[in-house]
Amino acid sequence: MQKFQLLSPSEQVARHLKLLLSQGRWTGLMPGTGTLAKELPGADPKAVGTALRQLVQEGWLEDRGVGRRRKILKQAGARKLFRLGYLDYAKDGDVRLEWRMIEKFLTNSEVILEKSPKSMSELKWDVPQIARMVESMNQDAWIVPAGSKEVLEWFQNTGLPVYAVFGRHSKLKIDGFSFEISQSWKTLADRLVELKHKRISVVLRKERRTPAIGEEEKLFFERVSSMGIRPDSFSLPDWEETPSGFHSLLDSLFRFTPPTALILPETYLVHSAFQYFSSMGIKVPKDVSLVSMEDCEEFKWSSPPITRISKDFNLPCQAVSKWVDVISGGKPAPKQKTVCPVEFIEGGTLVGSRG
Repeated sequence: MQKFQLLSPSEQVARHLKLLLSQGRWTGLMPGTGTLAKELPGADPKAVGTALRQLVQEGWLEDRGVGRRRKILKQAGARKLFRLGYLDYAKDGDVRLEWRMIEKFLTNSEVILEKSPKSMSELKWDVPQIARMVESMNQDAWIVPAGSKEVLEWFQNTGLPVYAVFGRHSKLKIDGFSFEISQSWKTLADRLVELKHKRISVVLRKERRTPAIGEEEKLFFERVSSMGIRPDSFSLPDWEETPSGFHSLLDSLFRFTPPTALILPETYLVHSAFQYFSSMGIKVPKDVSLVSMEDCEEFKWSSPPITRISKDFNLPCQAVSKWVDVISGGKPAPKQKTVCPVEFIEGGTLVGSRG
């Protein structure tokens, strides 16, 4: 297997500076290290200095001696970069795969990753609005995390190279990455039936529950149907995907006859749920069993450990990097699917129903 080299902070700064140079941000002389460090929030001056020396070595800048600003050799339009767009899932880092994590795996220095100014969630998954934003950015290709079927169909129809990370892409002729979680859903469903849970609430993201639930989730509900559980407003609730919307959902679920088991899609929702439970005097697993569909290091250190599905998020990053190397080199998109396994880890938060 190809070895993937993560980008250092200075390499990430160098890549960003190339993008700005290609866009004509500066002409003539390049700003100095101190000025650039102030213009790039979070950038360490040492990393900026190293990045500038890298640009000199690569022919973007000319070193004019100590104390003198470097001369810009590559003006806007003089060098063709491969522009890779990242269609953000939601605002404020509320994403399945953070774009900076993907950026660290991109090994081609001529590829620039640009995040969309607005997320799909902010645009309320409205395809015409998303389409206008994508077209206005004029990217060479796109990465779409957790895209809805409608959004991904639009990309397919345009012919624009796109890589879907998760989301509803399995039946579309586009490149994509998925985790194989159907067996974990089966295992979880069988354990819940064995533990006699009859009130189960499965919290899903919008793209997994509309316009119809995904195949894996459908399989789960088929296996728990013996307990009289069907997809409805309690077992598969609709909710507003915001912090306040999530807390409103918990209020509605636990107001009268609460679930005996709660399944959450992401780690930060698990943390938020624990805060809510603490404020309401609800104990896990005494009052409710809790399962996370994602994993994090804290879960195995929790007492009791969280029942969860463990996924290696380096794998989609590696898959994206390989795909970018292909299409940025001028080859057509292969339109292949990459599917990787997950691990169901039963911790101490899944116990027999007491209700």
